[in-house]
Amino acid sequence: MSQHDLVIANQLTPDFRSDLNDALQALGSLSAGSTEPTTTYANMLWYDTSSNILKMRTEADDAWIDIGTLNQSTNTFEVSNLTELTQTQAEDDTSTDFGTVSGERLAQAVAANISLPDPGTRTLLEVQRPTSGSSVDLTTFDNTVYDEYIIEIYGLKPGGDDVVLARFSSDGGTTFDSGSSDYAYVSTGRSTGDNLRGSQSDNSGSISLGTDPIDSGSNSVGLNLTLTCSQFHNGSSHSALGGSGYQSYSGGGADFAAITGCSGIRLSNSEINAVRFENNAGESFVSGSIYLYGVNKS
Repeated sequence: MSQHDLVIANQLTPDFRSDLNDALQALGSLSAGSTEPTTTYANMLWYDTSSNILKMRTEADDAWIDIGTLNQSTNTFEVSNLTELTQTQAEDDTSTDFGTVSGERLAQAVAANISLPDPGTRTLLEVQRPTSGSSVDLTTFDNTVYDEYIIEIYGLKPGGDDVVLARFSSDGGTTFDSGSSDYAYVSTGRSTGDNLRGSQSDNSGSISLGTDPIDSGSNSVGLNLTLTCSQFHNGSSHSALGGSGYQSYSGGGADFAAITGCSGIRLSNSEINAVRFENNAGESFVSGSIYLYGVNKS
């Protein structure tokens, strides 16, 4: 570390070389020293070793401007004169003020500008109206915003007298769990003048949305069902699907109106982000509407 007036005087060769080396060392060390250089120039850099602050001379050569502090213990650089933004400045998304922000200020800015649905309100995410294919996928889940989903099925009619099944996905609908022990469910059904029927399974490859086949005749009202889909945690994550409704029952005659319902869970401990409804016999759906809503409860 050295300082020099950066003026090389006329002198003999050995003195010239020594004077030039001193000037170069001063330039190389940014004129480092605990006191400012005796001779100063506009825009000159000086590293003040007494405070570890790098300074720059003003254009008028009448003062020093602090550029930043070099922390010699942590080998880091801290910009000088960069003030912390106030709460008002941090929350103003049109402000052009620059400054540092603490975790508290950052949280205040996010809270002031983020837009979330009101708790308990439903947001329509997706509508499917199948007229072909044996499966229908709902893939617009957003678990960062919504705690629960509501699925409304209206007039879903298969090409044959079949039962509708549900399966879950954790990869956005690329694959759907269909292992023989991926689900557990209970489903019920009761038609006019008939006894209540039910089926259940602790190890199943899907969740059955009812016990009775849906009538595919021209007068059929299809499957009409309102389902709630939730993620819950009891030491691990599980996904549940349940609801009730009515359908045309393929029992024939006047005995066609049936109450139907189901309740099931996926036994895997990863959160879901897609649901598939499919025909248990692999036949195509010919009509119907399916609505997916997101519900923010918190």
